[in-house]
Amino acid sequence: MQIDKAVAKAPTEATPKVAAQSGAENVLDVAELALALDLSLETHPIFVEAVKAAIRPARGEFLFELPHGKPGAKGRIAAMRFSLANSHEPLILFATLGDDGLETALTRFEEQPEHLQSFAQSFVSVFETFGAGKTLTH
Repeated sequence: MQIDKAVAKAPTEATPKVAAQSGAENVLDVAELALALDLSLETHPIFVEAVKAAIRPARGEFLFELPHGKPGAKGRIAAMRFSLANSHEPLILFATLGDDGLETALTRFEEQPEHLQSFAQSFVSVFETFGAGKTLTH
């Protein structure tokens, strides 16, 4: 499991934490999320199910999953979002499964190619429009 350096940086802590919607006591710990994803892959061999299981305790929302990497390889990328306490904008993270089907990584929205950023924004916009602000569920 690799945690992208930009995601993993925290000014005063070795482990990054992001305040979640219910207050300071409920935080998104990116290192814990990365570990949860790795552990979930052991019990949920299908990547999308592992991502859903890993984000459930942090009340994350699964957005989508797409092929990623070389054609015919096992690489996948999944988008997920988390509500933040002091922000109107949710945090969108991407989980990547390597072409070997074993390596995983977490990256921030801003670090993805423009076409993935645009797809994620459009995906959320459509579901928020149809759902009138309800959370996405899968």
